[in-house]
Amino acid sequence: MRMLLLSSLYPGNLKYFYDKNLDSNSFTYNELNDRLINDTTEFAGSYCRTFRKSGIEAGCIIGNDKVLQNKWFTENLKKGNAFDIIFSQIKCYNPEVLWIDDINLVNVDLLSKIRQEVKSLQLIAGYHCSPYNKRIVDLLRKLDIVFTCIPGIRDEFISFGINAIHIYHGFDTDFLPKIDMRLNSPEKKIIF
Repeated sequence: MRMLLLSSLYPGNLKYFYDKNLDSNSFTYNELNDRLINDTTEFAGSYCRTFRKSGIEAGCIIGNDKVLQNKWFTENLKKGNAFDIIFSQIKCYNPEVLWIDDINLVNVDLLSKIRQEVKSLQLIAGYHCSPYNKRIVDLLRKLDIVFTCIPGIRDEFISFGINAIHIYHGFDTDFLPKIDMRLNSPEKKIIF
């Protein structure tokens, strides 16, 4: 199975990553994307790494990472807007499953274009667990299935005609070895 995640990362996480990786210009889009996915503690990285361990071929587009998006643009597209870049990445990856972790990275027209032109696509799933408005509800209705972390939001989504499933948050245990658990450590570590 080929799965592609469309996500975003906290701006602070991206800044931290690029401050540590000052040589980012020397990497291709794929090399830099893999480094970011393997470094981040956010959902996108955890999902992607876990799917890969399970034998699923998984890729990830970080839609709000201007460095990565510019690399894709330079290496592949050379014209177009942000939606064109995301569409081209999805079409090039040719996924069977598209998981949209940040619904704000798409619009109704882009979702329609993806469904029409990405012939390999069998399922579009999404995740949304935060406040929503009519625009977001209209977008979520275009997905085949939506996961959310709050039972009440799931119930509201179902009442709007959205195929919604509740799934609790989890913790990626792959990060436990990276945490310094010494109480007298001069460096404080915070996990969110």
